Amino acid sequence: MEKGDRVEHSNNIDMMTLSWTVPEIRESLQHVAQALDELLASPHSQDAIKRARLHLHQTHGALQVADLPGVTMLTDEAEQVMMAFEAGTVHPDAQNIATLKQVLRAVVEYLEDMQASGVMVPALVLYPYYRDLVGVRKVLQPDPTVLFDIDLDRSLPAAVRAQLSTPPTARSVPSTRRVISSVHCRR
Repeated sequence: MEKGDRVEHSNNIDMMTLSWTVPEIRESLQHVAQALDELLASPHSQDAIKRARLHLHQTHGALQVADLPGVTMLTDEAEQVMMAFEAGTVHPDAQNIATLKQVLRAVVEYLEDMQASGVMVPALVLYPYYRDLVGVRKVLQPDPTVLFDIDLDRSLPAAVRAQLSTPPTARSVPSTRRVISSVHCRR
């Protein structure tokens, strides 16, 4: 790689955007948790459900701004659960509310971990929370790959992308024997 080449990794995150969205997200999710506590105390409180949904929707929007699609799937599903509470198709019992609150904590921890490390943490680590959240509505369990979001094109250096975009006849393609021998030499 030459001095001027820049490697783009899909694990790079926009720390500036993350730094100003995380406090907003944390505060919004605290409001959601408070509204859920009120809902637990009064399970028929449409006001508590609406407040929780409003703050959750704000969180969802901030996550979209931060370009974190795996996490937005969680907040979208949480909004679906809230709508099911509102419609009366899912009862806001202690277990369902505890699941929602656990998801909220997981989202905050996930974002804080990324902010502290400066590295994109695969959203796949959130799958158990997503699975449990989908389970609240008793719909078909999702495949873990729904949270696997990787842009393979972005992870390659520009020189490699350029080489891959040229037809095989126009570039030198190593023989299988050369590739195999280079693998053996590395051992």
